[in-house]
Amino acid sequence: MTTSSSYWQHCPQCSTPRGTDAQFCGECGTPLRREAEKHPPPGLEAGQLREGQIPTGTGGACTKGRVQPTAAGWRFWPLWVLASTVGLAVILAAFIFFGWLPPAATDSSKPTWSTATISQARILLAVTTVGSTALFAGGSWQDSDGTWHASDVVDLYDATTNTWGTATLSQARTELAATTVGSTALFAGGSWRDSSTSGQSDVVDLYTLHAP
Repeated sequence: MTTSSSYWQHCPQCSTPRGTDAQFCGECGTPLRREAEKHPPPGLEAGQLREGQIPTGTGGACTKGRVQPTAAGWRFWPLWVLASTVGLAVILAAFIFFGWLPPAATDSSKPTWSTATISQARILLAVTTVGSTALFAGGSWQDSDGTWHASDVVDLYDATTNTWGTATLSQARTELAATTVGSTALFAGGSWRDSSTSGQSDVVDLYTLHAP
């Protein structure tokens, strides 16, 4: 059952009001919470309040003012999303609950999307950019028995040639940190794990882009 009412949204993590066009907080990425109150707080910008169908029970569907991704073809809500920008291309890599969404890329000069596939499905990877290359490193992957393992895979996307490649970290690990200084990408720390043991890592891997 649905009822028509005005609604607004806010981020429960940072308490920031958000418009009805969004699904996640633009600051921290937390899923937004919808409120059915007529009047949002003063911080909500004009024009972000609109009429919508508010589900008040089971079985109903939001058909007006529905909060959903604006890009056609998205069918899942990401739990973790990593983003990197190289040139005009925005690369998104996401993990879906009990499934993996392939990376999607969009050229910011055109409202179009395309898809690609990373070499290994995994979560909690680190991402950074060097020049025209985006790097997605490490993370965790799950085997057929349900056991999680750290990954040493690095996927590289070259925006200049629109091609993908792979490299290998010196130590397989997950939840590592990534940053870029000049022409060097650094992947530091994280945790390593196998079927029976795990631990913290002090390893730093450096990827340097050399001028042609």
